[in-house]
Amino acid sequence: MKSAKLCSGTPEFYSWKETAWALGITESDVSRLVRIGLLPVARRRSRLVIRASDIARLVPSADDRRVLR
Repeated sequence: MKSAKLCSGTPEFYSWKETAWALGITESDVSRLVRIGLLPVARRRSRLVIRASDIARLVPSADDRRVLR
């Protein structure tokens, strides 16, 4: 039986290309973030992927964006 999180429609892990798109950066920038330790990776079925929770940590919230303006 699948958990509710898996059935909710949002993936738990993202590829490097999807991560780059979500963060609005290039794949080489994603690689750089991984290398310097700001973005942890996980291995799933012999692929390196990034957890959705780690991506969410790097994306500023709406409240943070208002402060930056």
